[in-house]
Amino acid sequence: MSGVFEGLLRTTLRAEQANPQAMVATYVPVQGVTDALLSSDDHVVVGVRGTGKTHALRYLAAKIADDGLGIPVRSDLRMMWDDPFPLGDPPQLTTQRARSVVSAVLEDIIAQVSEVLTAPGAPAIAVGAAEAVDELSEAVALATTRPTEGTAGDVWGRVAQSIDALAARLPGGRIWLLIDEWDSLEGEIVGDVASLLTRVAHDCASLTVKCTADATRRERTPALPGARLDLDEALAFERSPGDGEKFCEELLFRRIRLETADLDRSVLPRAIFADQDTARTLVLASHGVPRELLNLATLAASCGEGRAISTAGVFRAAEESYARDKRPMLPPYLETDLVLRWVYEQGEDNGRPRTFSLSDFAGRSPLIGALEAHRVLRRVRSPADGDIAPEAVRAYRMDVGCYRVLRSRNGPEPEAISRPAPQGTLTPDVIHMFERLLDEQHPEEVYQAFLTKHPILLEPHASEIHPKLRLGAEHVTDFAIRAHDGRWLLVEIEKPQDRPLTRGNDLSSAFTHGFGQVIDWLTWVDQNVAYAQRTMPGIAGARGRLIMGRRSHMTPKAEAKVRTFCVHNAAVEWVAFDDLAAGARTLYRNMHGVDVPGPD
Repeated sequence: MSGVFEGLLRTTLRAEQANPQAMVATYVPVQGVTDALLSSDDHVVVGVRGTGKTHALRYLAAKIADDGLGIPVRSDLRMMWDDPFPLGDPPQLTTQRARSVVSAVLEDIIAQVSEVLTAPGAPAIAVGAAEAVDELSEAVALATTRPTEGTAGDVWGRVAQSIDALAARLPGGRIWLLIDEWDSLEGEIVGDVASLLTRVAHDCASLTVKCTADATRRERTPALPGARLDLDEALAFERSPGDGEKFCEELLFRRIRLETADLDRSVLPRAIFADQDTARTLVLASHGVPRELLNLATLAASCGEGRAISTAGVFRAAEESYARDKRPMLPPYLETDLVLRWVYEQGEDNGRPRTFSLSDFAGRSPLIGALEAHRVLRRVRSPADGDIAPEAVRAYRMDVGCYRVLRSRNGPEPEAISRPAPQGTLTPDVIHMFERLLDEQHPEEVYQAFLTKHPILLEPHASEIHPKLRLGAEHVTDFAIRAHDGRWLLVEIEKPQDRPLTRGNDLSSAFTHGFGQVIDWLTWVDQNVAYAQRTMPGIAGARGRLIMGRRSHMTPKAEAKVRTFCVHNAAVEWVAFDDLAAGARTLYRNMHGVDVPGPD
């Protein structure tokens, strides 16, 4: 038994750290997934972190090479670093950067095919393969540098023809482009990159594209080539616990066998689990996510001192995993604890521990997205009773460790709430006071002071909000906001009574002054990154926001003009003061399940 546990404790959890042979040896086939992967159809492989997306691509690459199905080309978008571009019109700059990313992906094809052609002991390659590589290189260079207007279709069509010509001279007659970590792309260029890749893939008969993306960032996968292959759905064992137990045992067996070659498959359950319910508990605690399952099993084994893992041991491991790995990564904001407490109470009240529902709109909240991304909440296909949820409702289940931590606390509220609340807590009185301020005439400093006192109105899901942050000796922001993903937003405040447009429907001087102020800040950050990081850790580029005016004072035509102006100057967004008030009311309703009560 000790050898089994030693093998488990030596298990590698991340696919990036394992060799290709280990990828094949430890891959556990899942019904419907493996056949789809090995088909020549394009697919977008989606799932939360840890579901095995990278593992699936690495397994596929090894199988393609071993079975002679073609040439696998792996392209990791986390490794794409854009070259610096000169400042220019933002839409043109975005398109240029998108072409650069697509060019880098195509360069991966050229480089990795060239390695196949020149590798020692490589199989005999058809005549003309080297020339076909050169032709593809020329086509890619032309597509990257040629203006997008007019000849765009011709240059990308030439790239597709060059790929087909090259694939015809390679073993298997097919190139498999395996793109990992799609969601690591910057949001501004996602649509353009997807459009260019789709254009190439559509015109290329011998190119198969398999791409992985985080299921919690659905907005990052627009119009990618291929059907969605949902690992979350494939690994959802709530309705088939027997399949979940078999998957759990097979996954552990294949991982441990790498370290313990003489392991007998038939003795594994008795060697690891104290009773027959432990495997089922492990599957439910991990939500079927392979990396989570391995992590919990390893934690439980390390705490068991060589004894078989029990159900209680799985629960203890889940609590430790939440406290050690998940909770520190969540947005350090009061709303996180409020949401988790609300989820806990919802499950307790309806008799479905850990399960709750949200409207589709509320489910798109950045905070809910952060909880999903760190696997504290997992979206499920239906409520616990098996009824299919309406399309307008999303069903979620809470992490076992988080649930048990909340349940074990003596008081009715979590620690972060039982302490004195910060001044930014959202209450009906705060919302009513803010709305009254918007109807009154005050200097800009009054609104600045109120938002400083109640920053939840400004950005409810921020990890840090700094009023009056100085940028060197030249500039002072009204607010600098750091999001939970580390990105920074620089905010300029004008007054609710300031109108973005004149009576003649031209941009007002107040609007252009405020907008220009934000542009100056962003330019300063771009030119002084190292200096800026002293006060804004991790900043590499920022976005801007101008808060000014009220939509209720604008005609639809005026509002449309301001929106269009901001679309063409995408680094800075315009937000009206009404938007802050409406957002506060929506947040209160989502948190408490009722509308904001009227003023006393």
